[in-house]
Amino acid sequence: IYTVRWLAIHALGVPSVWFLGAIASMQFIYTDVSLPTEIGLF
Repeated sequence: IYTVRWLAIHALGVPSVWFLGAIASMQFIYTDVSLPTEIGLF
């Protein structure tokens, strides 16, 4: 069932989660290269 709320949640939630994940992975990669476990979480 595609409702307005479902579309709004996925239209806003999916890019925001991907954006936060990309920022977090870049932070971990550039600041702490010696932490593969932190990068593995994403």
